[in-house]
Amino acid sequence: MTLTRGQGLALDHMEAIAAVSDGAVDMEVKHPSFDGGLLILTVSLRTDGCPWKAGGIRLRQRESVEFLIPPSFPLSRPTVQTPHKRFAKLHHVQWSRQICLYLSPDAEFNPSDGMFGVFQRWHDWLKAAAAGELDPADLPLHPPAVYSSADERFAFYADAPAPPADTVWLGTAFAERPYQKLERYSVRRWGDIADEAEQHEIALPAILMPSVFTFEYPTTTRELVLALIDGGLSLDALIAMIQIYGRNHAPGAPMYLVVGAPMRRKEEGAPVRFHLTVWKIGGAFVDDLVSMLSATVDGETARDAFIEWAALASAVWCRMFDVRAEVTEPRDRSASSTWLRGKSVLLLGCGALGGPVAEAVVRAYAAKLDLVDMGIVKPGLLVRQMYDDRWVGFGKALATRRKLERFGLETEIRSFPDEIVDGPPTGLNWRDYDLIIDATASTRVRFALEAGLSAGAPPLISMVVGSAATMGLVTMRSADFPCGPLTLDRSVYRALARRPQGLEFRDEFFPKKGEAPLFFPEPGCSDPTFTGGYVDVTGLSMTLFQHALACLSLNPNNQGFFAAVPFASSSQSICASLPPPNVQIDGRSGVRICLSLTAQSSINAVLKRDARRLGADVETGGLLFGAVDEVANTIWIDQAFGPPPDSDQSPSGFVCGTEGVHQIAAKVTDYSGGRTSFVGMWHSHPVSAGSPSETDIAAMIETLALAETAPRYSVMAIVGHAASAPDLRCHVFSRAEMRKLVGIA
Repeated sequence: MTLTRGQGLALDHMEAIAAVSDGAVDMEVKHPSFDGGLLILTVSLRTDGCPWKAGGIRLRQRESVEFLIPPSFPLSRPTVQTPHKRFAKLHHVQWSRQICLYLSPDAEFNPSDGMFGVFQRWHDWLKAAAAGELDPADLPLHPPAVYSSADERFAFYADAPAPPADTVWLGTAFAERPYQKLERYSVRRWGDIADEAEQHEIALPAILMPSVFTFEYPTTTRELVLALIDGGLSLDALIAMIQIYGRNHAPGAPMYLVVGAPMRRKEEGAPVRFHLTVWKIGGAFVDDLVSMLSATVDGETARDAFIEWAALASAVWCRMFDVRAEVTEPRDRSASSTWLRGKSVLLLGCGALGGPVAEAVVRAYAAKLDLVDMGIVKPGLLVRQMYDDRWVGFGKALATRRKLERFGLETEIRSFPDEIVDGPPTGLNWRDYDLIIDATASTRVRFALEAGLSAGAPPLISMVVGSAATMGLVTMRSADFPCGPLTLDRSVYRALARRPQGLEFRDEFFPKKGEAPLFFPEPGCSDPTFTGGYVDVTGLSMTLFQHALACLSLNPNNQGFFAAVPFASSSQSICASLPPPNVQIDGRSGVRICLSLTAQSSINAVLKRDARRLGADVETGGLLFGAVDEVANTIWIDQAFGPPPDSDQSPSGFVCGTEGVHQIAAKVTDYSGGRTSFVGMWHSHPVSAGSPSETDIAAMIETLALAETAPRYSVMAIVGHAASAPDLRCHVFSRAEMRKLVGIA
């Protein structure tokens, strides 16, 4: 019959190999007996290039193999089989004759290699067989030969017990059936024969063999029993085990038998672990066996009855899926999301950003996830959020939890329909978590987090998207960062403003007052939001989350971090570290002062410059710009400037001038989009401590109490011992305090 183009190509390749082999390769050809049939190439190879080593198999002078070439070759690989059964007990040999050359055909078989690649794989297999290097670690995850299988499927999550290496272990695998409409079971724990199953579990008899089990799995109960006995299990022990589990056997129900043998390892050099299989014995056969064994009175009669039963009973293999940590590598092992494994996470916000993040946390096998969101699911949200129509009108946190629970993963999930502007929900504490994620984009929530998070609090990831979901911003503070998201925001603004490519991000996420575009999706009183679909928001949320997790996993000591990321935009991503501020608490007022590294560096530069120019004993000083927030009980100092030109500097004191101050203030305010303004002054004490002197107090009285217009608060920063060991201390004075001091109502 006519060969297909692929079969003709295979024949050409083998003829070319034989032609240059100098007699080492012989070939016989058997053409297909019908159109679409197999081309059979029987190839003989001289084995002098396959030296024998201890533990290997002794090859004959020439070894033959049959390549069965399908019509669709090379898109379909050929079957490779021997004309004999001498290799039947070797690894990767199925049905006694068929050699498995490719453990992962889709990854290893390259059609472009043609028969040159197939022949080389067979040659390499012969070399490995002769050298005893067919490692059991390379066995496939399923039995080498499966003739039929049951409908039931079993997934093993719990590592197998570690019994003594020289004896058979008899015990119990406890299986759950999580979905009653599906024939799927999960094994999450093991126990002894005497252990009781919990209400939702099924107790399966389990046998772990001390040595390698047969490589060609049995097809009947009789063959299975003989293989177990050949492996060291006594017939009496097997019968006793069946009797024990038969006591609780439901009439008509099948029996599942778990069999394991040390035939797996995770990687080269790793300890050998059990390869597990599950065998199903039909319900009618099990009923017969239980009845027969219950009627016997002595061991010999029981053995005879059992052997008679085994000769007739059917046994089929159940499909098995293995996710045990001892034998499988997680697919995400190199991903930054592995940082979440085993962690406790608090997620604030379950909407467009929080929904995908919650799913990612659960799929990363976090130990616990608490969801907080007081919002409800509205019909318009379905276009871009993870909910379905049945949850319309119900809480977001609850709907998210119910969806995640259906994953069947191990994360403990709780939901709280609470506001968090006053702190975490009742019973929760920020410090109970390994990670907090803010996906609310709420200014009020950021205030709550700023007040609740200080050094030692868990890391915080905050995420927002732009008005049209074309760009996103994520910030991250580590456990050592002394402040919260509001402080990070100020640092991010300055970092973006310093970069030409950051201006678009700055204007999007920190617009000037009145310039923020607002979109109201519903008539009446509704919250403004952004525009964008599911693809936009989900893509952004995952990208932002990945940036933050990468920082946590790769740079755990990076105290502050941000990433500004475009999506369907021509902008470039910007990622940078954010140094922590110098945080001080004013002793009198309790106000927190956050001095930025930029401001600290400017003050240090002025101290060094004026010490060189005027002398180390001369006082110097300047202006402080930042923001005062009474709600956050915080004063931020973003920038510091040196003395104006008309300042009076001497060893006895410093009087700050006014020349150019208004111009500096206007420039700083405009540069910051109105976020930064004058908040106080700083000066040095060359040889004394950084505490306010009588002169300093008098200056504060004049500035805050006696002036016609004065701010509510002012900061006085003093660099003590500036000439030897500079130590900057910040002091907060209020107008009310100064007026009271001089008796002004």
